[in-house]
Amino acid sequence: MRRVLVVAAVLALIALPAVGQAKGAGKTATRTVKGEVVDTGCYMAKGAAATGEGHKECAGKCFANGMPAGLLTEKGELLLLLPDHQNGQPYKDALGMPGEQLEISGTMMTRNGMKALSVTAVKKSGA
Repeated sequence: MRRVLVVAAVLALIALPAVGQAKGAGKTATRTVKGEVVDTGCYMAKGAAATGEGHKECAGKCFANGMPAGLLTEKGELLLLLPDHQNGQPYKDALGMPGEQLEISGTMMTRNGMKALSVTAVKKSGA
């Protein structure tokens, strides 16, 4: 049941861009952000203990079980990561690189205080 709720929440968030500029919606902009991909469940529960090389295997398992992904930016901000509707492969690529410093490009969105990045490109930071 819990997994169903997580999947439903992620699907609802994915649909947000299609809704348009509804109440609380912010402007969208294309950006490249540096940071580390984290699984949001462990990160919210454990903070820094759920980052880096030591959490890589756990994050992979969490993603495989439907846990939403986030990008912990260099500035310490957590962004929800979303697959791009036109090409979901960059999002899938990002999920395969937890614990690594990445540069993720995409459309930045804000709705009711939540910030998300619809992923259109991923590369290792400095690569």
